[in-house]
Amino acid sequence: MPRLTPASGYCTAKEATRLLNISDATLSTYVKNGWLKRYGPPERKHKFYKLNEIEALIASRNTFGEYREKLSADFAIATPEDIPAIADIDERTFNANKEEAEPKETYTHWISGTYRRWIQKNPEAFFVLRNRANQVVSFAALVPIKKSTMDLFIRDEIGMRDIPIDDIEPFESGKSVHLYVIALCVDPVYKTAKAKAEYGKLMIRGIFEFFLDLARRGVEIETITARNEKDKPDGKKLLQKLGIPQLRSPVPDMYLFSVRVADSGYDMLVKYSDILAEWKQEHSSTQ
Repeated sequence: MPRLTPASGYCTAKEATRLLNISDATLSTYVKNGWLKRYGPPERKHKFYKLNEIEALIASRNTFGEYREKLSADFAIATPEDIPAIADIDERTFNANKEEAEPKETYTHWISGTYRRWIQKNPEAFFVLRNRANQVVSFAALVPIKKSTMDLFIRDEIGMRDIPIDDIEPFESGKSVHLYVIALCVDPVYKTAKAKAEYGKLMIRGIFEFFLDLARRGVEIETITARNEKDKPDGKKLLQKLGIPQLRSPVPDMYLFSVRVADSGYDMLVKYSDILAEWKQEHSSTQ
């Protein structure tokens, strides 16, 4: 049978090795370790590779150095069924060790309800890493929020519970959004710096891949903004790895990070902007 031609957004193994600057044997190792996936009909020997995954892998390699993750976990968009696990990690990360912590049941009840409403409004706003036992070991919440509401939240003039559900926005082709990083964390049960770092790398690579998918769909991310409690340095490191500069915070006990994506010189965000520009050019010529 003649070889199939890869669909838009996919490439051949030969092109994948060229883009990654690796050998055929190393490409097979990447697949074996779960860093890349092969796509194509099972009866076909020659498979294809997804460009989003390759580009995100390159960005992760450039960000973190040589690609050597050993902890296996799969990145995925979260589903409503993941909310209990997400809420549990959230509670143990952001509430349990506070001097005036809310009771665990009280906290998980309201955070579960909030996240469930948000994921119903935007089913692509939450992400998880699942280990080989299918347990959630890390989650991220990158929520598009109306800019005026986000500004109030950044200044602590409103809390998470006060964000109107109508101000949570969907990802729509041809429209722009302002992303707020509500959370980006690894389950605190993993105490070692190595485990946190490796799961953090996998989560960030998955987010990079998602950004590129948004660009190819014509979704424009205008800004990415986040805050981080000053007593949680791991979160600060992950945000810096995402290429988000630190700004002066209006709230003393919080770090503030924000970037205008179109102005960023960070490699991954430049790649996102280039792909989005291509999408705009293609679609402007068809109108």
